[in-house]
Amino acid sequence: MSTVSNSNFIDFHVLVSHPASSINRDQHGSQKTMVFGGEERARVSSQSLKQAIRTSAYFKQKLGTKSDRTRELGKLVNNYTESLKKHDFSVVRKTIEILSGKESIEVDGKGTIMPWTLTEVDRACTIVAQGIKESLDDKQLIKRLEKETKELKDALKGGVDIALYGRMVASGVLPSIDGALSVAHSFTTHIFKPEIDWFSAIDEFTGNESGKLQSGHIDEANFGSGVFYRYASLNIGQLAKNLGVERKEALELASHIVTLLATITPSGKQKSFAAYNLADYVLVQFTNFPMSLANAFENPVKRERGGGYLQNSINALEGYVTKVVAAYEGIVETSQAVFSLEPSTLENKKNTIKDLQKWIAKG
Repeated sequence: MSTVSNSNFIDFHVLVSHPASSINRDQHGSQKTMVFGGEERARVSSQSLKQAIRTSAYFKQKLGTKSDRTRELGKLVNNYTESLKKHDFSVVRKTIEILSGKESIEVDGKGTIMPWTLTEVDRACTIVAQGIKESLDDKQLIKRLEKETKELKDALKGGVDIALYGRMVASGVLPSIDGALSVAHSFTTHIFKPEIDWFSAIDEFTGNESGKLQSGHIDEANFGSGVFYRYASLNIGQLAKNLGVERKEALELASHIVTLLATITPSGKQKSFAAYNLADYVLVQFTNFPMSLANAFENPVKRERGGGYLQNSINALEGYVTKVVAAYEGIVETSQAVFSLEPSTLENKKNTIKDLQKWIAKG
């Protein structure tokens, strides 16, 4: 095994068990699914998990304020005006137009949804305001901002979610960002059998002659349960580059990502199911290239006698990673640690998530 310091990627492998839930639904209101290994599995899209992560209280507390994602530039300017009172409204307006490549921000609802950060807009407003004082025209202001690309990227420290997820920009001065975090769609390690919840909503002002309350609405909802495998891979060097920080600071951020992946759940139908479950198992690997362990579950996990799917899922994951690392000796280089609430056969066990965080940060 290589030393952690030689590895540029951190792979996160998480197992979390959800009881009755429908945390990520399709266009018909049913739990999203996929076919893997010839069998149906429940699925949670990477988009829903990433959105839940970036809007969580833990993200705000540890990683900072999230970016603002919108194509409604007029509303964006009005929203930012309160935060950018030190700049004239006309300056904020002009800055957004230049950064987005739009001739007018009044054309709302058109174009691509893009993430914006207050720190970037603030820095750009300062540059534009100075250019206006120097009587620069629009073309000259654009050139001035293009020359200050490094300064704008430095301001990205205020938008960690952009550094993690990336940003595609087709026009304007705002720089495109290659995302540092790849997140897979989560899926159940075993066959998924959807169930139907037939429900009714009582109308308290409707009743029969005997006074018994009656239903004002009757419907059905799809739900299910299972052990989900979550996988994400972080490019440490890319994160450091995006934020303009050293490896040590990038690893500190990475130590919080493992907690987010272990504790955050998408919000779909949570008021009805309350499937707020923490991860039962987390394996973290420093690797020389990303390596998903999804194929550990290509053959669906079977339920253990007298029990559920969790322990057998752990056994399948650990058996597979041990086999792969041995088979690719000299090519796959890993250094790993594991946190598990259930029995684990892997070495370097951590008793708590905080212990796992400390291990990552030391890398």
